[in-house]
Amino acid sequence: MDYISGEILTEEGLKKGYVGFEGEKILEQGKSSLPKKPLCKGLIVPSFVNAHTHIGDSFIKDKITNLPRDVEKLVAPPNGLKHKLLKNADGEDIIEGMEKSIDIMLKNGVGHFCDFRENGIRGICQMKSAM
Repeated sequence: MDYISGEILTEEGLKKGYVGFEGEKILEQGKSSLPKKPLCKGLIVPSFVNAHTHIGDSFIKDKITNLPRDVEKLVAPPNGLKHKLLKNADGEDIIEGMEKSIDIMLKNGVGHFCDFRENGIRGICQMKSAM
């Protein structure tokens, strides 16, 4: 088993301790001295949750550099730029943008996200492909 040690964020605040894990599963948590040398020391927090994403639009930032500043012109249905681009987008471009956004979230400690899915069943299928 591998270990990390440091300040652990708990419901009661930060507490000194360690976490033991194998693979991606935490198997042990302790407040006493560490059983073995830790892999690293630092702040130990649960993964983050991004509770409001629209990753189906992620491809847009790779396609356009000068986005309108007016929110209505940018995202309002049915004629906002986002909806026009989604309507005409290649499915593979959308999926590739989703994959990039998921990768960015994972690399930044986001373990869960809640997505607002445009394009109905097609959008859901694209999300499943990206994941």
